[in-house]
Amino acid sequence: MQRVANPKTVLTAYLRWLLRHRAMMAGILCLSIGLSLASARRIRFQFQFRDFFDYPANVDLPLFRQDNEEFGDPAGNVVVLIEANDLWRPAVLDYVTDITRTLATDAIFSRVQSITTASGIYADGDEVVTGQLLRADADPGRLERVKAYLAQSPLFLRRLLSRDGKATGILAEMRTPATFASVDEQAQAVAAARRAIAKRSPPPGARVTITGAPLVETETTSSLLRDQLTLLPGVILVIVLALLWTFRALHGVLLAISAVTVALIWTTGIFGTFGRPVDILASVIPTTLLVYGVVDPIFVLTRFLEKLDAGRLREDAILESFQELGLPCFVTSLTTAVGFASFVLADAPTVRYYGLTVAIGVLAAWATTMSVLPLLLASVKLPAKRHSALSVTHGIMALLAGTWARVRPRPGLVVLVACTLLIAAGALASRQLVSNQYVGGLPRGQVQDDVRRLEQRLSGVIRLIVHLEGAPGSISQPAALAAMANVQRSIAADPLVTSTTSLADYVAEANQAFSGGDAAMRQVPRSPALVAQYLTLTDLADKAPFVNGDESKAHIAVLVADHGSAASRALAERLKAAVAEARFEALGLEATVTGNGIVAYRELDHVVHVLLWGFVSAFTMILLIEAVLFRSLRLALLTLLPNLLPVAVCFLVVRALGKPLKIENTLVASISIGGLFNTTIHLVARVAQQVQSGETEIDLAISRALSSVGPASLYTAAILSLGFAVLGLSRFPGLQTLGLLSAVTLVFGFFADVTVTPALLKLLVRPRLQPGVAHLEEVAP
Repeated sequence: MQRVANPKTVLTAYLRWLLRHRAMMAGILCLSIGLSLASARRIRFQFQFRDFFDYPANVDLPLFRQDNEEFGDPAGNVVVLIEANDLWRPAVLDYVTDITRTLATDAIFSRVQSITTASGIYADGDEVVTGQLLRADADPGRLERVKAYLAQSPLFLRRLLSRDGKATGILAEMRTPATFASVDEQAQAVAAARRAIAKRSPPPGARVTITGAPLVETETTSSLLRDQLTLLPGVILVIVLALLWTFRALHGVLLAISAVTVALIWTTGIFGTFGRPVDILASVIPTTLLVYGVVDPIFVLTRFLEKLDAGRLREDAILESFQELGLPCFVTSLTTAVGFASFVLADAPTVRYYGLTVAIGVLAAWATTMSVLPLLLASVKLPAKRHSALSVTHGIMALLAGTWARVRPRPGLVVLVACTLLIAAGALASRQLVSNQYVGGLPRGQVQDDVRRLEQRLSGVIRLIVHLEGAPGSISQPAALAAMANVQRSIAADPLVTSTTSLADYVAEANQAFSGGDAAMRQVPRSPALVAQYLTLTDLADKAPFVNGDESKAHIAVLVADHGSAASRALAERLKAAVAEARFEALGLEATVTGNGIVAYRELDHVVHVLLWGFVSAFTMILLIEAVLFRSLRLALLTLLPNLLPVAVCFLVVRALGKPLKIENTLVASISIGGLFNTTIHLVARVAQQVQSGETEIDLAISRALSSVGPASLYTAAILSLGFAVLGLSRFPGLQTLGLLSAVTLVFGFFADVTVTPALLKLLVRPRLQPGVAHLEEVAP
């Protein structure tokens, strides 16, 4: 039978070949860097709400897209919000008219509506006034009647006019519905609004703000780019300072940074070939790769310097360091990559490509550790006086020895406490509410403040839609219109609802107008002929957002203030109940509830569940990988508790803070998984090596493993924690939370590794009863 090559022998042969052909390899590396940088030029930054739900496999998407194409995007306008104590002053009204007309001439908009151009129908004494409400020749009495009409019309209240009458909005609807428009199209629309208000100063006492969904997405896209200009230097600074503290010499910094930089460039080039934009998740990729990519070089450099200090020649020090650490570093890199690769199972491309890219990047970092770093170690002139991590490890080793001295007499108690904490945290986490948020997740600052102000004064950027479809003419039947009105009345009282409109509102207002203005007659009449007559009085452009040409399709628009997916989910259930009670099916109509408050939030919440199951899958796969590489299921299972415990504690912290589960605080589990297993694998492998070498005192083996692995593990834990903590500088609240929780999880993970892992090793490893443990030499550091 053919003998399988020893991994150490293969690795040694590879390293010798690499060092002999360093010039050729340097050329290949430079070429790969150039190609990667060329590919990276195609990368663009983009933030869009639809990134999480606009993909072919989303079964809810076709109807939502169809509704947008047929009736527009009622929550997607560019809004020029004008506030004044007296909106009805001629100067303010002239200003509104001027801005409205300027916007209407821009081809990017399909419709521009304001109080000075809106059409309606109302009773004026014995007359019924139809058409444009505010006319140039309007007398003061007519103006007062128009004000009274607008203040009680559901078609305009909280759409064009605030309840207190001190704020109005100019609604500019994009020709391509904003939800499905590109960021470039949205930027053009926002620029058009800015040009319009730049041409004329607002009248004294008036405040003008541009807001709305297109501005949110364009400004947030800019925030993604500005974030990188803050986060990347911040992470690099943290890594440089940590490396200086670790190695006390500039060469240690340059060697580690050079290796991880090549991996980052490779990964950036690969990401460029995917054709994906840098969205809010992908913006975390550089930080993640820089933080994780520097871990292996720290272990290798520390061991290399130890070999030099022991009198080894440079090449021998390189070979021995990589022989001892090549496979352990591969295992830790593989476990990290597996954690991120679990995202590939997600339906949403933004999550799938994030996981795939980081997984590739982590393995690329291992590859550069095994190629770039040995070349640099063989080529770079090292200082005559080296200050390695040995100069700062004595205190750390003493601390670890003291910790082990406290754990050693009571390993059972340590494991019992850890299990109890794990069970308690798991029980609480299982009842955790899942709720994502759009407006609350926007960068803190003017854009978010303006959207909240828009919600308070008029309507927001989240909507629910009741899409109706039947035979031609079925929508305009009195019973169908009455059912729409019933749904609106049922849902309008909900505190989240800012406005609700449908074709029934036009008919009801016409009926009131022709009934002398009696408010009690604001209802859909029972006569089909009367309904038909009223609809002929309604301008086609005014009806277009609510009914199609042959009156076979319509929708009810419900605009809501954004309080997160849980609140939206509950409101959607109440809306569905109201729709069911209206019994549209009995009228020959199919009624379906859709809108970004359902389609988008359903996908965001689904991502949370995918991440949780991805974490479970990744954790299981890592245990299986360990079992194969260690050739011991017992040692693999031993790593379960110390690595699951920090994640459970993280979710316990989330619960204690009263926070719901959302993408950012769920993502921390998979982000941290590689860093958590890193120290555990090195400790277990180190103990295994000593047992294989004949050590029969497990306490002594654990003590030596802590002394050998502990300092480097602390350095890497500190870098990982501080590196992810830099996300706290992000403009996005979710990324700030992710950085904080990642740091807490990784710090607690190191604490668990130097307490729980040694306790489990003492309880579960019996050297004299392990006759087949010699194979563990292959993965021992």
